[in-house]
Amino acid sequence: MGKSVITVPVREYLTALDLKAWYGSYATFQRDPAFYYLGIGEVGGIPFLQQELPAILQTVARSEAVYQRAVHYAGTRGELRTNELLSHHLNTLLGVTRFHEEHVVPFDGAHDAISCIVRACTVPLSSAQDRRHYVLLPVPSYPYFASIIGAHAGLIAFPAYTGEEVVEGIERYTTPEVGMILINVPNNPIGYTLSTAEQIERINAVADRYDTAIVVDIVYAWNVPDRETIRLLRLFDPERTILVDSFSKKYGLPGYRIGYTVTANLETAEALRLIKTAQSVNPSNVKLLLAAYLLEHYPEWPARIGAEIATRFHTFYHRMVESTGYGITLPPFSPAANTFYLPLFTERFTHQTGLSPEELARICKQDYRVITYPGTRMGPPSILQRGKMELPLQAGHPPRLTDPAPVIEVPDFASRWRPFLRISLGAEHRIAEAADRLSQAIQECWEEKG
Repeated sequence: MGKSVITVPVREYLTALDLKAWYGSYATFQRDPAFYYLGIGEVGGIPFLQQELPAILQTVARSEAVYQRAVHYAGTRGELRTNELLSHHLNTLLGVTRFHEEHVVPFDGAHDAISCIVRACTVPLSSAQDRRHYVLLPVPSYPYFASIIGAHAGLIAFPAYTGEEVVEGIERYTTPEVGMILINVPNNPIGYTLSTAEQIERINAVADRYDTAIVVDIVYAWNVPDRETIRLLRLFDPERTILVDSFSKKYGLPGYRIGYTVTANLETAEALRLIKTAQSVNPSNVKLLLAAYLLEHYPEWPARIGAEIATRFHTFYHRMVESTGYGITLPPFSPAANTFYLPLFTERFTHQTGLSPEELARICKQDYRVITYPGTRMGPPSILQRGKMELPLQAGHPPRLTDPAPVIEVPDFASRWRPFLRISLGAEHRIAEAADRLSQAIQECWEEKG
């Protein structure tokens, strides 16, 4: 190896993450009809999208407004009309009227938004300017979260598999060093939501006690059939909360990288705008014009896409019930669940067969042509340096970080982590066939190895 000019934390992440293996190189998702795609978190195989979207993209691309934006620099606020429509979209989703264009900050996808929020609400571990060095994160979670956080701050991770476990973990593990609590509800990959107002008020109370931000990733809000569950999210403290959303799932456009944040706190909004401006001035106004066009002319599409994927979920779930006799545990069926994903917990299967989720995923792909996603990728990379947390002996006292490090797994992390496969219902439309093929793989592995 030649000379290295990068920092130690970045070098550790390069060692921990093989970017080509985890996230791909130049390749984008290419469908081979010989395989069933239950791993990738994209939207596909939806008839009305396939029929209508190409013409819409061409119409927007040929518009005079696109030419005008493409040949000039833009301001730092994006597109006024886009921000107006985004705020209206979120007000409608949550059943509120509090958000307006000045509360919206556009980003290059939700991923980019989270990165800028981490920079606004935490400081690097070595910094003495502020005590807020950590992000508190329930896991399993979106697999990019750990690397997004680790590029700037520290991560405190705790396992959670229900909305109540999320709240209990926030109450138990928040420390004065936590600058933001990052919550992904509806959750990827487990599918839980926060189901009561009382749960949200408890999170608000913790955030107020420790003066932390609450960051809520609501990318999958349209994938929950029970709309009232989503409207509960309006109860998060408006002054502390930053909502993050994107067009990847609601319009099936991950390649356009259209994301945004909404917060009622104007100082927070300006801080995010400042950081985004330093990074790239603003997202491309050309793609923001597309966002406005879709929101104005096709506001019903997120609900239609969500309904299509919910139908897939119901079909898949009920066809997989038989696999529970072969060591697989399904979460309880609920109208408040995120229907984009379904975790297949493998504790009993692994104990009986000796096959880990990674080995099962390999067999499914190699021998049955079913592609799934092992859950081990949805927590902090194992190679990164771990610190230590000491829980208080007396109630009412916060935990103590006895050994600060880039990653702190809470004391009972290992005993509470559950092995699983994540199933995505977004891209694959041959759901009954895929479920039957996966069930066959599980049954035959169980009978052969058990």
